Amino acid sequence: MSDSADNTPHGRRSGVTIDQARALVKVYETHSYSACMRPLGVSSPSAVYNQIKRMADAIGTSSLVSSSNGYVTLTPAGSRLLSAAIKIVEAADTLRPESGAVRFSSYPVLAGRAASGIARFVNKKRAELPVDVDFYDISASHRDDQGRGLVRRVESGEIDVVIAPARTFPDNPRVSEVDAHTWDLRVVTANADMSEKATVRVSEIASLKLLVSPLGHHSRELVERTLREDKADAEIAMSCEDQWLMARIGRSSERYAAVVPSDALTGRRDDYPALVNSRGETLGGSYSLYYLTEHRNRAESAGPGDPEDRSQNRRSQDIHDLVQQLAHDPVLLYGTDEDRRRKRNRS
Repeated sequence: MSDSADNTPHGRRSGVTIDQARALVKVYETHSYSACMRPLGVSSPSAVYNQIKRMADAIGTSSLVSSSNGYVTLTPAGSRLLSAAIKIVEAADTLRPESGAVRFSSYPVLAGRAASGIARFVNKKRAELPVDVDFYDISASHRDDQGRGLVRRVESGEIDVVIAPARTFPDNPRVSEVDAHTWDLRVVTANADMSEKATVRVSEIASLKLLVSPLGHHSRELVERTLREDKADAEIAMSCEDQWLMARIGRSSERYAAVVPSDALTGRRDDYPALVNSRGETLGGSYSLYYLTEHRNRAESAGPGDPEDRSQNRRSQDIHDLVQQLAHDPVLLYGTDEDRRRKRNRS
């Protein structure tokens, strides 16, 4: 399999994130990618390296770190940025109020899906006790470790609510998990032999040029794993963050097949065949909402008609209420209004 275009779409650069600045500072302090894993809440040394590489890409320099025999040092460019990175981290750690805006974070696409539910939550609260929700450190780089770092930051209290892949830390009693959203992979192509089917096997699309999500996306991992398991030899012609663009290319050509998560499609998703493996199993995943268990416990123990308890536990109540709002939000759960109507009609 080849992968000829695993770059940021259209050559765009994103800004430096708090996670990237924190990674640079930790590498400076420890001189080791492995030693940074736990404090950064990531699961592999490569996730630490990728954060710093994204930082270098964002500011337009070649490298911020250098490694020799496992000992990591900052390059001259990294050393010049160190003081600014420390200030970013210190500011982020300082701005963790005990009350105030609820801090929400996720991948950009999921934050976009949650935006309408968050707006409804804020508008509803306006008639009671107003609350603000901050979109906090929304970044595609959270995919590097499948959202584990996000959930760690919930545990530390830096972020209040995140949407991340389900069952990230199933045995962590400090963090509560609420089901939010499921998706499956759909095949978008103008190839008549496949576009009219309800399901398409991976082996059937192996003859086409595949358009898939970049490395780090769960959908990409599923495609590559299933290609290996089914021993299907396929060419990955392009990988791109812009799934709408991939779907458009797939709809326009019989030679291409875009493999796109169902939640990235608009309109009638059932018009596109579901991708299945050799056993006929659909390929997909799910996301959950995460927040501190102590917030859930405070909110659930406070009597809904007790103004004093409500006032004392207002922050926990706001966080808990936002989670419940998003857990039942039709756009986050089902996508477009049309998808919501079809879901309701089937039930």
